[in-house]
Amino acid sequence: MTRGREKGGKLARNEDGLPRVERGQDVHRVLDDMDEAISEDARIFQRGGELVIARGVLAEDAKRLRIKFASGTIILAQLRPSSLLPRITEHVDYGYWGFKEKEGDDGKTEKVRVWKTDLPSALISSAFLSKVFWAHIRPIRGIAATPIIHLDGSIVSEGYDPATQYYVASNVALPPIPDRPTPDDAKTALAALLEPFAEFPFETDDERYSPVALALTLLLRPVIVGNVPAFVQTAPQKNCGKSLATKAACLLATGQIPASNTWAKEGEEQEKMIGSAADAGAPVLFFDNVPEGNVIGGAPLDKVLTCDGANSFRVLGASKLKSLPWETTIAFTANRARIGGDTDRRVVLSTLIRPDVPPEKFSHDLLPYIAAERPRLLAAAFTLARAWVQAGARDAEIRRLDSFEHWARTVAAMIKWAGGGDVRELVRDVEGTDKDGTELALLEGMHAWLILRGKTDVTVKALLADVFSQQATAGGDPTIVQALREAIEGIAGFQGKGDDRKLDARKFGNRLAAMKDLLQGSYRLKRTGETSGLARWTVVKVTPAGGSGGSRGVDPDCTRAHVERSQPQCQLTPLVALDPPLNGYPPSWDMAPEHGEDPRGGYPE
Repeated sequence: MTRGREKGGKLARNEDGLPRVERGQDVHRVLDDMDEAISEDARIFQRGGELVIARGVLAEDAKRLRIKFASGTIILAQLRPSSLLPRITEHVDYGYWGFKEKEGDDGKTEKVRVWKTDLPSALISSAFLSKVFWAHIRPIRGIAATPIIHLDGSIVSEGYDPATQYYVASNVALPPIPDRPTPDDAKTALAALLEPFAEFPFETDDERYSPVALALTLLLRPVIVGNVPAFVQTAPQKNCGKSLATKAACLLATGQIPASNTWAKEGEEQEKMIGSAADAGAPVLFFDNVPEGNVIGGAPLDKVLTCDGANSFRVLGASKLKSLPWETTIAFTANRARIGGDTDRRVVLSTLIRPDVPPEKFSHDLLPYIAAERPRLLAAAFTLARAWVQAGARDAEIRRLDSFEHWARTVAAMIKWAGGGDVRELVRDVEGTDKDGTELALLEGMHAWLILRGKTDVTVKALLADVFSQQATAGGDPTIVQALREAIEGIAGFQGKGDDRKLDARKFGNRLAAMKDLLQGSYRLKRTGETSGLARWTVVKVTPAGGSGGSRGVDPDCTRAHVERSQPQCQLTPLVALDPPLNGYPPSWDMAPEHGEDPRGGYPE
């Protein structure tokens, strides 16, 4: 029999049923036994190479993590020696076998073997916490405050769910869910979910379903494979209801009104807040009322939204990175939100418009109403999900959404299948952001200018000199030159102030070089070669076969060379060469290199 174990190989137990861990010099055995014994504590898990404990939020957490939590939130906190010791005394009988003297019936004293309870030394506790893998302690990805419905229709109402590695600490009792809900039941359920949000003045019918999509995303997050998008509620002015709609959706799904956090301007601070949410295992991170002019986006946000379930985060107060699951859903509200960088394809964006005549009263005091009706509303959500599963988990012809494929095929498809709007269309991955619109305007303008000037291609220097010359609008259509001038200014910006204010040509050149081969709308920027060390550029208009324009289905190698080889999938608007050159420029003008211009088409730093 192995030391400290019964004949069957299991840990011995005391009269109260607690597993015994016998101390000793064989530290490896002690640690293995403690691993097995402490695994019976339902609140202890392993995650990212460390032990964590599920507990309520303490006052120190907001200060330590620098984000706010709703009252009553259960988080995952690193298990430290001060927290480990009481867990051991409650769930483990740690000690050793000793002897005590006992007087027998015959009056003689004899030594009797007895178990003596002890506390593990600081060395043993430290060694136990320093392991990077525990053979018996359950892994965890997150905490669910609501029962989990799997994509086979089964429901886990309480406790640890091995399939999702979530712990369900439910704060609600679900009413009965139909075993075989019909499509009509699904439509009724979706209508019930939409009803609390029916009076919000969303701009489009699809956008009316965005709070329902947020609630379903939070409910289904444990079973959605990969990434989920962020949710942005925006409005052109205050008091349109964007914060209320977001809070109501989160309350429906989690039972708690999310705490409002402030979106930081600096990427480093954004990364700290996002990392803190991952560290705590927060189900939702809510940034309320992003100030006008601030940008929702940036590398830290983009990275977690498409990290496929795990990411490395910088630990607050330390210089190391920690690898953690990423299960948090992020929500924003903002007036006149600006979505920056590549974040546009990572967010579900909806807009609320204040009506001409605001209603004098509303049907519900919304947050108390949802809190009271939450069991019924959750039953509707679970009925919808189960009906969709039993109907064959139909995708409702939802367009593919790169990086969020499974979310689109579950949440978006579920809503549309039941007769709702297409929330997948609220992700601006095709029409793009302000940045995309500026680039498209530039390519359209360059294409029209090349035709106007009778050129096949142009250098950066020649383009700027012509467009910003005094005689630029002479001949042809002056609106073409003016539109291109505005597009270039939007891309390049200006340097200096007052009389010294001038176009930032260096920035424009660098931006153009970075846009090489870019396709916006039906226009692609191509580098045609170079002359005397200067890059030459053209803009190709691409039309997909069988279509009337657009970017979907276009061969990325759709170039002038393709057309010249008579490839049918591409069409280029012909460029007519005019001679003599316009605006008085000598034929050699485009050949003259400008000091400091980068041959790649941009300008050196």
